[in-house]
Amino acid sequence: MQFWISVTSKDHVLAGLAGGYTQARGDKAGPLHRLDRGDIIFFYSPGTLFRAGEPLQAFTAVARIADDTPYEVDAGRRMRTWRRHITVLASEETPAAPLVPALEFITDKENWATAIGRGLFPIGEG
Repeated sequence: MQFWISVTSKDHVLAGLAGGYTQARGDKAGPLHRLDRGDIIFFYSPGTLFRAGEPLQAFTAVARIADDTPYEVDAGRRMRTWRRHITVLASEETPAAPLVPALEFITDKENWATAIGRGLFPIGEG
């Protein structure tokens, strides 16, 4: 089992939790192919809305991958996206800053928000 961080706005996290999925940025399935059934994803939300809203810098949910492969869906407005089914484990908003000193995958503790600001990445095995 692998642990992952998914950097996703809070509104997208909540939509995914309600629909039972996590989704890739844009129309690329690649990152989702790296996930295995049973892997755990921690969702980090830098903000409340995608490309708008208020800064948040919080972990907003934890989920387990519940399927074996990504699947493509019509997301409307002539956009297709890739998703994976998830089982929600927790959805309590937790500020990230107090956790940073204990998070080994963050090597730059001073500029942690910049370092964590990338799509989907592994943080260790369990």
